[in-house]
Amino acid sequence: MITIRRMEEEAAGNEKAAAAQREAEARAQASQAQSERESAERAKTDAERAKAEAQSAAESARRDQSEAEAARAAALAQQQAAQAEADKARQVAAQAEQEKVQLREQLRQQLNSILETRETARGLIVNMSDVLFDTGKYTLKPGAREKLAKISGSSAVPGSAWITSMSRLPPVAASW
Repeated sequence: MITIRRMEEEAAGNEKAAAAQREAEARAQASQAQSERESAERAKTDAERAKAEAQSAAESARRDQSEAEAARAAALAQQQAAQAEADKARQVAAQAEQEKVQLREQLRQQLNSILETRETARGLIVNMSDVLFDTGKYTLKPGAREKLAKISGSSAVPGSAWITSMSRLPPVAASW
């Protein structure tokens, strides 16, 4: 009986030890499961945060790209406007030059209808080949006076003009 009791006590002790061991293993497994669950929650939170940061970075990149495209479009528009303005300025300059040539030709024709006129590097030269003055006098002959009046009265003569005179005769002394 003692042996049976002892055996029963040993069996009960073994059962208690086995139960305690199973309980310790269950606690360890529960603790490990809790730790794994917390680790999974942290990983999930980290993944969600990384995803939100990636989305924010992608949105920022799209916004930066959109701003860069807008700046590029504005620069292109500004360049095109400057080019159009330069083209217009060239066109205006060419038109002004053409008008200048036309006016000069018109002036040459008007002056040529009065006196012989030719174009040179110095400008338009009007030649009055007749004798303009009486010998020994400084007053103009009536024909020369009429021709000079026509030239001076011409509405086509713009601005100022240089008048030079050449004569093969010595100058006449005059007292005023």
